[in-house]
Amino acid sequence: MTITKPGLPTLTPLQFEMDIPHYAEAWAQVVKKHGGWNPETKTLTPVKQLAKLDQTATAKQFGGWFVADSLCAAYEEGLLTEETLPQAFATPKDLNVFIEFLLENNGAWVHERHYATWLGLNADDEAAATWEGISDHLRNNVLAETD
Repeated sequence: MTITKPGLPTLTPLQFEMDIPHYAEAWAQVVKKHGGWNPETKTLTPVKQLAKLDQTATAKQFGGWFVADSLCAAYEEGLLTEETLPQAFATPKDLNVFIEFLLENNGAWVHERHYATWLGLNADDEAAATWEGISDHLRNNVLAETD
């Protein structure tokens, strides 16, 4: 856990940044099988086989949030843009599975790093504030381009 000076805000950690035993190893296993953000090499490989994501205990602990965190990390490193976003998914089906995951989890908090990522990927302020808005943005602006 990072100790900060009182009153100074800290950024919400992405899952692979959390100081939880075995999280780094579990993250690496999921990325090896499903693509995503590799924090060691600072690379993003297209996410794939998302329909099979929850079939292992390791993948279940991250769920589709590993995709959201992968996209966020790649954006923060300057490796993901609105133009390259479709290439972050191996297939349109994988993108659609992620969109459906977001809709199923719409009540979850969109933290400041995810919000800033989606604003930077050209979602408007209202769309970037909810997972439903982000899923609509993906469906209307990214998935439509892959059809």
